[in-house]
Amino acid sequence: LSSFSPASYPPPRASATMSSADYERMEGGGMGRRRDNSGCLKGALAVAIVAILGLAVAVGYYAHKAGENDDKHGNTPASAMPAAVEADIRRWMDASADPCTDPYKYMCGGFMNDVTLDPDRGIESITYGFFNISMRTTKEQFGILADHFPFIGPFFDGCRDTAALDAAGMSVLDTYFGMIDGAGDSLDDVLRVAGKLQVSGVASTAGPSWDVQADLSDATPYRLYISPGGLTIPGVDLSGIKTDFTGLVSTYLAGAGHEWSDPANATAAAEVVYDLENAIFQQAWSQIEAYSTPDYFRFAIGNSTTGTLAQLSAPSVTGLPLASLVEGITSFVTPEDPTVDIDSAVVIGAPALQNLGKLLSATPISSIKTYLKWHVVWSSMPWLADPLRTAAANLQAQGVTSPDWSITRDDHVIVSAARWGKVNDPPSNAEEASAAIRAALAAGGAAGRTPPGFDALGDDDNFDPYRAYLCMQSTVTHFTSLFSHEWVAANFPAGNKAVGQALVEDIRGAMQDTINDAAWLADTTRAAALDKLSKIAANVAYPSSWTGHIGLRMTGGFFADRATSLRWGFARSLATVGHPVDRHGFTRSMDLMTQNAFYQPTTNSINMLAGLMLDPMFSADWPQMLNTASYGYVIGHEITHGFDNNGRWFDGVGAFRDWWEEADSAEFDRRAQCLINQYSSFTYWGLPVSGANTLGENIADEGGVENSWRAYQKIKPDAPLMEGFTNDQLFFLKLGQTWCTKDTKDAATQQLKDVHSPGKFRIIGPLSNFEPYADAFSCSAADLPGGRSKTPDACKVW
Repeated sequence: LSSFSPASYPPPRASATMSSADYERMEGGGMGRRRDNSGCLKGALAVAIVAILGLAVAVGYYAHKAGENDDKHGNTPASAMPAAVEADIRRWMDASADPCTDPYKYMCGGFMNDVTLDPDRGIESITYGFFNISMRTTKEQFGILADHFPFIGPFFDGCRDTAALDAAGMSVLDTYFGMIDGAGDSLDDVLRVAGKLQVSGVASTAGPSWDVQADLSDATPYRLYISPGGLTIPGVDLSGIKTDFTGLVSTYLAGAGHEWSDPANATAAAEVVYDLENAIFQQAWSQIEAYSTPDYFRFAIGNSTTGTLAQLSAPSVTGLPLASLVEGITSFVTPEDPTVDIDSAVVIGAPALQNLGKLLSATPISSIKTYLKWHVVWSSMPWLADPLRTAAANLQAQGVTSPDWSITRDDHVIVSAARWGKVNDPPSNAEEASAAIRAALAAGGAAGRTPPGFDALGDDDNFDPYRAYLCMQSTVTHFTSLFSHEWVAANFPAGNKAVGQALVEDIRGAMQDTINDAAWLADTTRAAALDKLSKIAANVAYPSSWTGHIGLRMTGGFFADRATSLRWGFARSLATVGHPVDRHGFTRSMDLMTQNAFYQPTTNSINMLAGLMLDPMFSADWPQMLNTASYGYVIGHEITHGFDNNGRWFDGVGAFRDWWEEADSAEFDRRAQCLINQYSSFTYWGLPVSGANTLGENIADEGGVENSWRAYQKIKPDAPLMEGFTNDQLFFLKLGQTWCTKDTKDAATQQLKDVHSPGKFRIIGPLSNFEPYADAFSCSAADLPGGRSKTPDACKVW
């Protein structure tokens, strides 16, 4: 495999297929149209993905050798095995390793030897399968942009037109600053403006933040959820780095001009921003560290308060004028938009919000307005004229981003590596934040270096791979459904959805057998578990009908169009409040091109996105056992999330309800503790794995192995598919190679903070507890890591 970059984006041309009106009315599967994207991309672009099940897999490329490893498992004839799949399996394994004592090296030793990392270019971690698909998908996404479809093409062009952004200057901020300056002198007035800003792309404001989601306690209706608002650098105590933080704020306010053109004004404003932001962290955010725990849902439900906006605004709850905030949020709803009627909400973390209310009530309104203006600048930087646009790139290179920059915590690696090479991870403490701020400010107005491989960029001398990727991500964020529709129509194999749907039911049946065979469950608990399993909604690949963009009117001018698009999307989200939750379908905001799959407890649904249902993970053209081993594991993992340490607290409709007999719950905890202890005994790069933090994912990994194996037993071919291996051995090879991962110590250090175990232990952990693996390779109990699978000490929840 090799890496690539987008070729120079061609000039706008007429849509080849659909008009804007067609896009507004868009319905139907949209399948059958396929596009030849050859020649769309040239050069080299480091690409990162958010991998399956939330695992962050950083950017990279690698070269492989042509040779195959020798096997040591006899000479049985083979039949019906796809040559490319066999070549990959043999290439990435190390047949000289012992599958019993070192299963990871046996399955992934060739991969570890052949993959090339390049930390100086930001290439620090590669996971097989996900990487292959992400490289191909990114190329295809740029091919879609090259076709210049309505909404998608003009938005992307406007984002990339830096000359137009420079010509517009900082005047594009005038509307927002006018809102703030024109507000009255009460907390009601400024929270009303904060609401208006939040639906215009300024998520981090002095007021609370909000979201629309299924009711965590009821699961029947959608609710408006309100929680403490965001900060410039979330989770970081600024009290020890005041000089660095105020330097960052004053520098970027000065870059925005307006009243801060005078350096003295910028310095004074930075002091105001620091004082309020530090107070917000100390008095509100410091109380909600539990928000980041793996047990978030139970925490959120245990710390939530439901009521009317008037009730929640009482001093005994939040002391914040929430009705004014909601009035601002809904102020942009037009007659063309769906009806929005919100008179109640759910507050998460009422004590923190109560402290926030007391703080804001005691803060001069002028200070809150200055704080709001800072967040307008901070949220808008990538979409503004230089020097702030380049400053955003400098910040991203240090891992510092705003949630309004339309890139995820992990995507910052992609866009920054394209400009800078090696990038830092987001700061998690004051020391890291201080270093990031200093490095970003030291970069000044420099445009950054172009890493090796970006010298063949096509005919457009002004092509900037960093900007192109950032703008592509932003376009996907704003027009997710449209973009996903075009990608599916052009690139998704026609037969994969039906095969995937059938495989889901195979794995559901396997999980039914697993639950029935769980002798430790009481009949009442088993019945409730089977009921929940039967009600899991399976959303596979892409929707049966697609949502359009009725009522969206783009007026021209990227900055304004970006806000218009956001408001249009928020209006439709807010209109669902109070209405029944739709469990059987992908939401408008799901990026179906992402290499991901996930379980949603509040809807009791698994969402198997099309972006991962591709070779080398899945293909309708493969023998069934190969799909069952690789993608069947993924499905089994997601279904098992419904019965892990978090998912088990929700019932068949997604309501939070304890349906466990007390003795069964205690036995679950005992079994889970076994896994915690096992994984806590693992070290990676000399650093400990947290068995507690990774528990939910480890339970799901165990379920993925168990249920894909059970499904495989029902369709096991009579003849071996690959010469030299039994089908059982081939099953485990195909399953295990999903997690072949090579990374640097820096990348590994970040991975160990994640809720997923490192790839190595996603193989070793479940298989060392799984007796069929030991049987397939004739391993004794003493052979396997930990010697568990054939002993009473084997850790198994499901």
